[in-house]
Amino acid sequence: LVHRILARLCVTRPKLARLVEGEPVPLLLSGKLQKENLKLTTISEADLLESRRLERQQNGLPHDEDVYMERNGRISFVKLEG
Repeated sequence: LVHRILARLCVTRPKLARLVEGEPVPLLLSGKLQKENLKLTTISEADLLESRRLERQQNGLPHDEDVYMERNGRISFVKLEG
């Protein structure tokens, strides 16, 4: 019951949603590892490499993508513009 009420409130109140659910955490920006954020999220470089192999079927860390840990815990790869 509490979960449903909170979920409903989060839909209509973005500030509450950010407080409850958090925001995406950058793990790699423009080819640079964000070491403090890796520690904060307890994600290793090996975890990033594994995610890249599973999501993109590619090896190595990207220089043309930013990498984030999303609010749901998944790791996403976002192609840089330009």
